[in-house]
Amino acid sequence: MSQLALYFLGTPHLERDGVSITLSHHKATALLAYLAVTRQPHTRQALATLLWPDHDAANGRAGVRRMLWVLNKSLGQAWLEADHETVLLPSRPGLWLDVERFRALLANRRQHGHALSELCPACLAPLTEAVALVRGDFMAGFTLADSPDFDSWQAFETESLRRELAGALEQLVQLLSRSDDTYEPAISYARRRLALDPLHEPAHRQLMQIYAWAGQAAAALQQYQSCVRVLEQELGIAPSTETTLLAEAIKANRLPPPPGSLGPAPVAVTASAQPVAATAPAPPAAGPPHNLPVLATPFIGRKAALDNLEQRLAAPDVRLMTIVGPGGIGKTRLALALAERYIQSPQFSTLCADGIYFIPLTPLRSDQAIVQAIAEGLALPLTAAGEPATQLLTYLRHKQMLLILDNFEHILTGAPLVGHILQTAGSVKIVVTSQERLNLTEENLWQIGGLNFAGLTGVEEALAYEAVQLFIQRARQVRPDFTLQAEDLPYLERILQGVWGMPLAIELAAAWLNMLSLAGVAGELSHGLDLLESELRDVPDRHRSMRLVFDHSWQRLAEAEQTLLKKLSVFRGGFSREAAQQVAGASLRLLAGLVNKSWLISRPDSSRYELHELIRQYAATRLQAEPKEDQATRDRHSRYYLTLLQGHETDMKSSRQKETVAGLNADIDNIRSAWDTAIADEALDRLHTAAYPLWYFYNLRDSLQEGEQVFESATERLQTQLAASESDQAAPDRARLAGTLGELLSHQAQFTFRQG
Repeated sequence: MSQLALYFLGTPHLERDGVSITLSHHKATALLAYLAVTRQPHTRQALATLLWPDHDAANGRAGVRRMLWVLNKSLGQAWLEADHETVLLPSRPGLWLDVERFRALLANRRQHGHALSELCPACLAPLTEAVALVRGDFMAGFTLADSPDFDSWQAFETESLRRELAGALEQLVQLLSRSDDTYEPAISYARRRLALDPLHEPAHRQLMQIYAWAGQAAAALQQYQSCVRVLEQELGIAPSTETTLLAEAIKANRLPPPPGSLGPAPVAVTASAQPVAATAPAPPAAGPPHNLPVLATPFIGRKAALDNLEQRLAAPDVRLMTIVGPGGIGKTRLALALAERYIQSPQFSTLCADGIYFIPLTPLRSDQAIVQAIAEGLALPLTAAGEPATQLLTYLRHKQMLLILDNFEHILTGAPLVGHILQTAGSVKIVVTSQERLNLTEENLWQIGGLNFAGLTGVEEALAYEAVQLFIQRARQVRPDFTLQAEDLPYLERILQGVWGMPLAIELAAAWLNMLSLAGVAGELSHGLDLLESELRDVPDRHRSMRLVFDHSWQRLAEAEQTLLKKLSVFRGGFSREAAQQVAGASLRLLAGLVNKSWLISRPDSSRYELHELIRQYAATRLQAEPKEDQATRDRHSRYYLTLLQGHETDMKSSRQKETVAGLNADIDNIRSAWDTAIADEALDRLHTAAYPLWYFYNLRDSLQEGEQVFESATERLQTQLAASESDQAAPDRARLAGTLGELLSHQAQFTFRQG
């Protein structure tokens, strides 16, 4: 098998089967380096622009063809893959690249079962081999005067590799300084680290420490003087207090032994005597680096979800987790709480030893900006050389990292980039928050709903619920003396039911307690969404009110989805697919679209759908803005459910009684709404045919009081309508109305009689 070795960590050097190769063109070397290090397919046009920026497209592509011919002639035909559009140097048996080997050795330590910030004896061999590969800067001495983009790419790789080498050298020094018989190699590596950046004070301190531990106090103090000189000459500053204290500790022979070694305990030094030693025993690991935002309020609840997510994401085969839910449901806070757990847990922080980075995507207007947003979150400078995505993928290739991509729903066309990251960077995990799934093969979904609460029967029991805890915490921000009382529970339950436990809505409702009582908040909330808004200046615009949250998401719906959602708002308490088809003209595809975009909740176990109550109210206001469509939809809804009720009259008296009552019970809110619509519209035929089966249903369910209330309300309204019809309605119509009223009064009386 033919062998090809590419050396770019230093002056470029190529070998084929152990024999040196010299390329006849500088740009052939540049092209080979670019293909080898990026290890991605590149279009011929992109390569032409990179290497021949001043040429037109035809001449640039001709230059690429010539350099490919040079490479194939010098290296052999077996290495490059090129077609009419793209060029690639793929991984093949026999192909060896020092840059790739260097990074693979550093990444190898991830298999040791500890964070990269920690060290074990098994780390020594890969670190030693890795630093030995580096003969100098990346492509040292090489430049392309007429290709600034290539020079920028080369500079970017040079700096990136220097940082990686510096980290490896620092870790080698830490390992080797634990034993008396390895101080000399530790000193050698420390000098090499310092040579990479003579202005780096921590490198000076590290070398000073090793000299002192090796019994070379004079050399340590001489190194301190060297630090003083270089900082003064280059920057015009004095060493930091930490460096000065270290020098004084060495001079006083009060330096503690290196972490991990045995030695005499350091002598305590008071402030009035000698300074405290600059180097104390190593503190506990601080966790992986991160850029997580500092949140103004504590995270409350969702412990079960966090436990589950923490374990699932730790699994090797779970690398993409999408937290899905409607706006305001708490997706971002859940993702950040998960990240905090990973930072604080030694067990899980090893999975993201290179960092946890939060990437907000809300400001983006195009999927083209995702790469730049991630790069900014990572503090990764992108150069003009090469594709930004290629630079990002190259950077991430050997990282052990957790990325949180927040609010992805408006740039879903950029989802393939997430797939490319997962394919390229095998140790990167990604958490996405979105109102809609990404639809990637690697994707695992976590559907997030409202905070839990149930019947609030007592204060102590109520305080155990997450929704109640959040409400109280936010209430005390505006009313520090707020205490939940037993008489408050019915109103709090109405509030939580009205917002379905949605965290943002709970926070917005609680904020009104500086002006309203709980009863007042519950009453105002019953009138609609407009109470749920905030005037806080540090709240994102789209979270200032629930209406704005929904407006923001509404814009992403197709017109057909908007139309369907408006019509679905007439349903109460959920509905079946058949009902959605008959009442709203819903197709399965449109229903699935609304589910995927978190507007609609699917209940596969019961084959039903639900609308979050706040979403239903929002969509209802949209439907009410179209009076004719509103009336027509409500009429179809009323006809459908009252016909459904009538159709089950026989079944309620048969052996299928139990399942029939259970099915009707699931739709009782819709049936009552349909009944109310028929009364308001004076749809006497519908009322007449539905009255008996509705009465029979309430009797079977033994819901006598509720049945009485339903029929009492109906008779009161019909009596009002009958009185108003004396002058403007024909006698036959008044007779039918009176007959229907009489029938309902009879059923009402039976409920009253049965209750005693």
